[in-house]
Amino acid sequence: MAVVFRTSGESEMVDVGNGTEVVEPLMVRACPPSFAADRTAVDWFAGEPIRAGDSVSTAIAHFSPKSLPEETWSRIGPLARSWAEAAAPTTAYTASGLMTVLAHLAVWVESIGQPLTAEVVLHPDTVDRFAKEACAHLAPSTQNNYRSQLRGVGAVVLGPEVYPPAPLQLPKADPAAPYSPAEVAGFRSWARGLPTERYRDNATVILAFALGAGLSSQEINRLVGTDVTANDDGVTVHVIGERARDVPVLVAYEDEVANLARRAGKGPIFLPERTSIDRKQVPNFLARCPKGPMGRPSVDRLRNTWIVGHLSVGTHLSALAGAAGVQPDQIVRYHRFATAPASEVIRRQLRGT
Repeated sequence: MAVVFRTSGESEMVDVGNGTEVVEPLMVRACPPSFAADRTAVDWFAGEPIRAGDSVSTAIAHFSPKSLPEETWSRIGPLARSWAEAAAPTTAYTASGLMTVLAHLAVWVESIGQPLTAEVVLHPDTVDRFAKEACAHLAPSTQNNYRSQLRGVGAVVLGPEVYPPAPLQLPKADPAAPYSPAEVAGFRSWARGLPTERYRDNATVILAFALGAGLSSQEINRLVGTDVTANDDGVTVHVIGERARDVPVLVAYEDEVANLARRAGKGPIFLPERTSIDRKQVPNFLARCPKGPMGRPSVDRLRNTWIVGHLSVGTHLSALAGAAGVQPDQIVRYHRFATAPASEVIRRQLRGT
């Protein structure tokens, strides 16, 4: 992502109000690979952009990052141009900024071995991971700015099937009941007894991350091995997406989660052989799994089991809400499923002893 500075020394991001950020205060800095300046579409003089042409299409057609090899740009350029044109930026200046971000995204996607298709490059999961990993050194406001721009392009190019509109807010239904310890044990046995290694491995992933860290179907689907870290403080899952957060894994699932992540490496933990991204991959997989004595597990109920388990042992409401990626008032809805501590424990708690 290119960032242009007009004077030497320290600098600060400035939002110019049109979805593009420049940096004031003459040197060029960029996150690798550098797209510091457009070869032809934009130049800089006395702090003002000089446009190569006065049309958006000209700016898009002429854009070529000067520090990117021509061989690379010949593969990426036509794709970035078509996506930028679809997004219909309103000025040549914003078109050039959008091309910069799209070029960086496409190069990063290619660098991690993913296909250069709109369905992969502009998918919201890819965009979120790009903002988190490729732009980690940038200010959070800049990461969010790039993420917003790219999601806007993705919504236009891929449509509502991939970028559904925000749902109408309706009263929330009562949460589904958690599973009992016997049911959890039954599903663990079910996963081990599935007929193929592929079924067994991926069912284990779902159970481990939903029961051990309270992840949703979408969050499990997004996971790659490097999203999990292990140290002396335990195992942590770094969740990306709308509810980005860090979740400590329950100790009973730490070894399993760490081993699953280690095996995946930089690739997906769930369905590692896949070549496309589909928001329904987890539920579709479960629907194809052979049923066990208790049927197939529900990821929502597995996640609820994790939430209620924490409530039952007294995990602080605010801490649990943060780990679950929701507001505290949503956690309260699960309280009726929680197990109250023994009377002597309640007394000690109320006495502060």
